[in-house]
This record gives sequence, structure tokens and C-alpha cells, in this order.
Amino acid sequence: MTEPTDAIELTPDRLRRIPLPPPDEEGDKEERGRVLVAGGERENPGALLLAGVAALRAGAGKLRLAAPESIAVALGVALPEARVFALEETKHGAISPRAAERLAGLAAGVDALLLGPGMIDEESASALAAGVLERVEVPGVVLDAGCFACLSARRDALHRLGGRAVLTPHVGEMAALLGMEKDAVAADPLGIARRAADELRAVVALKGSTTYIAAPGGDAYRYEGGAVGLATSGSGDVLAGLVAGLLARGAEPVRAAAWGVYLHGEAGNALAASRGRIGYLAHEPLVYKELTALENLDLYGRLYHVPERRETIGALLERFGLWEARHQRVGSFSRGMQQRLALCRVLLHGPELLLLDEPHAGLDASAQTLVDDLLAESAGARTLVVASHDPERVSPLATQALALA
Repeated sequence: MTEPTDAIELTPDRLRRIPLPPPDEEGDKEERGRVLVAGGERENPGALLLAGVAALRAGAGKLRLAAPESIAVALGVALPEARVFALEETKHGAISPRAAERLAGLAAGVDALLLGPGMIDEESASALAAGVLERVEVPGVVLDAGCFACLSARRDALHRLGGRAVLTPHVGEMAALLGMEKDAVAADPLGIARRAADELRAVVALKGSTTYIAAPGGDAYRYEGGAVGLATSGSGDVLAGLVAGLLARGAEPVRAAAWGVYLHGEAGNALAASRGRIGYLAHEPLVYKELTALENLDLYGRLYHVPERRETIGALLERFGLWEARHQRVGSFSRGMQQRLALCRVLLHGPELLLLDEPHAGLDASAQTLVDDLLAESAGARTLVVASHDPERVSPLATQALALA
């Protein structure tokens, strides 16, 4: 068996050496990148939803979903932040291979394409993937699930991407991809990940209790901290969406894969600490209310490349009267506490001042006082503006703040 020391362990110190592209404080959603997530089937629409939400949570600016026509409207209602395209489907409710040309055309305007979540019918998925890969010109591509089937016979379609692709197989999918037994892959996961990366000319994230990330002819990383609870239905869709979102933000493929694996694993660990080792759902690492206040700010800081995160977080929690509640789940917070935590998230980027176009709209008394204090301290400070006339949109300010990050 290959020794794990042959791969660099992913730790906070290591990730600081390969930081994500910092968000442009003056930029808009276009500059944070556009993602197209394509997949789903009539019997499995949720996978596309999980992946799309994950891409947005990773910081992508705009999201497109491409789905079989029978589920497109439902997806649009479930995820109103996305623009949804309905594609021709097979009699089994999967995207038809005849839609490959149109799908490649949709991908022409994005920064990252994720193809595969929720594709169960391997025959149609394989034909669709081959048709898209031979046409598409996208800065970054993530392949997942049913798309792997086409790569055994059509590696040339992947080679033409010139190393811009990321694959996220588990052990069984990797065995099928390389024509091996599962036991042989499990016996040498790092060696197999490196072999696949070289043969396919793509970054490979081989998922398992330890996940190995290998780049063609380059460095390899390992993440050992994943919670057993992440081994659940839909978890792979979330990981693939995170990687796609980071690609859209401008991270190179191996960096996007490394950060995606780490953030996903750490979110799972945070849930395990507050909910138990198993029993949480794949979407819950994406829901900030499932984390404690400290975990929420810590993960947000890592994702948005905030320096000296721990010291900054502690100071903000104390300033906003949340230090004593730092280990409580955000879902148990009162409305006012959630508003204060949202203000923390915005101000985590630095000493900027949050302004509302109606400064007290929808805020409780404690949050109003904090906003007044911030306004009073504004002299000479650069200002961030979050505009909302709708009181119902003031409370979840973290979502609003992403547009400024």
C-alpha cells in the first residue's frame, strides 16, 4: 500500500499557502463567476438542487441549472436564485443525448460547468457527457456520477480540456472507470488517484474516509478529517457543487478540489459535534443555522479568505454580545441574535461599515442600536452598502453580504 505521507495533508496552515482568490471588494456577482450545473432525472431532481445550492454557498456569483424538462419548473421554484433551462429528455426522464449541443451552448457563457449530479441512467449520461465534452470550451469543468461511464472509451474528450477538469469519484466509480476491482483501488487509493489523474489529464478527488486529491504530474493532497456522517445520500452532489463554485471564483482545478474537500469535511465535523456522528442530511452542512455561531463565522472566514480569522471572530462576537452564545446552534438564536450574527459576517471582512437604505427596517431594538453605533463610527471609513426595502430580507444579511464579498 502507498504510504499516506506521499500526499500533503490538508490543514489550515497548508491551505494558507494555497489561498482562494480573494473576492474583489468593489466587484459584483459577475466577477465572482457563473456556474452551470447540468443533470438530474425525473426520479432524482434533488441532486441538482443540492449541487446548485453548494455552488452558491461556495461564493459563485450566478447560477444556471440545466435539467430535464419535466423537473425544470419545480427546480426553479425550489431555488429561485437560479436561472433554469429545460432540456429535451428521454422516456426515463433523463436529459437526452440529443441535448448535448444545446447544453454546450449554454456552457459557453459560464466560468465553470458541473455535469453529472443526479444522472442515474448511465447509458444516456455517458452519451450526453461525450457529446458535451467534445464541444465545450469552459475555464473549468467538474464531472460527477453517471458521466464517468463515458471516460473509459472517450478519454480524448477529456484530454482536450487541457487539465481544466476535476473528477470526484468514489472507490466504486474509480474501479469501473479504470477497469479494476474495488479492492485494488481501496488498497492503494493515492497511487490510483495519481494514475487516473495522469491518464485522464484531469484533477482527481478520490473520495473515501481519507480523500486523495491528485493533479496530473503534480502534487497530491489528502484530507483525513471527514466525519462518517458525510457518507450519506447526496453528499457527493454537495461536494461537486462546492468545487464548481470555487472554480467559478477563479481557483485553479487542484486548488478548488482541495478547498472543496476540506470545507465540506470541516462542515461535516461541525455538524457531528453539535448533532451526533451520523443522522444529519447532505444539505445540512450548507445551512448556517445548523452550525454554532463560532463554527458559522469560522467557516465563512475560511471560505472568504479572511486573515487572522480567529482573533477577528472573537472580537466581533464580544462586540455584538454573542460571545456567551458562541457554542449555541444558530438555529436556536432569537431573531435579534441572528441579525447580530449577520452583521458579524458582513464586518468580518474588515472595519467597513454596514449601511441599510432604511437603517432600522426589520431590525429589533438591539440590532438597531448596533447599527446606530456603527453609523456613528463611520467617519473616514470605507462604506459597504446593503440595500433592502423589504424587512423580510434584512434578517438573513449573510446572503445579502455575499454580493459584496
